[in-house]
Amino acid sequence: FTPRKPSLPTGPDAGQVPLGAKMAYGTIARVCGASRGSLGREIGKFPDRGRGYKLYDSDPSSTSVRPHYITGFDDGCARQFSAALAMFGGTEFHEQVRYQKTTGDFPYTQTDLAYEKLKNQICRVGRNTPCPPNRVAALQKDTVFVTAYERFGSNPRWASILLHDGAVLTKSIKAR
Repeated sequence: FTPRKPSLPTGPDAGQVPLGAKMAYGTIARVCGASRGSLGREIGKFPDRGRGYKLYDSDPSSTSVRPHYITGFDDGCARQFSAALAMFGGTEFHEQVRYQKTTGDFPYTQTDLAYEKLKNQICRVGRNTPCPPNRVAALQKDTVFVTAYERFGSNPRWASILLHDGAVLTKSIKAR
């Protein structure tokens, strides 16, 4: 038997950049070997208790686009993306926004479609149907969205990143 080589990353975060690299808005990449202290200030955690993801802002006093980081991946590498403001958002909030009548005409993004597929597998419900209360805990235990805004105030577009089970499933840009 020969040891298997680790598989190469293939998702939207497959690329690797040095800590603090200038990145285009809407992209995400791995940063390996960075200490937690070099990522900035922790601004969010999912889930609230126990192990999971942590969101860091490299300069919370700034309102310009700058590096943000997510930790909590099995490979030990942080994920970096650029934003002026970033936050975690749960699956229930996503469903409330996505399924309301005023947003029903918005086109589905890759992130929306990936969530619908995941929700179907875990919750056993179809598109545009919220996960039922008896299954929502299974979905929420390791699934969260990161929303990244290009600027403070009004944003005609924003980046949406879907994290599930220790991986970046997909990312996309949404627009009004």
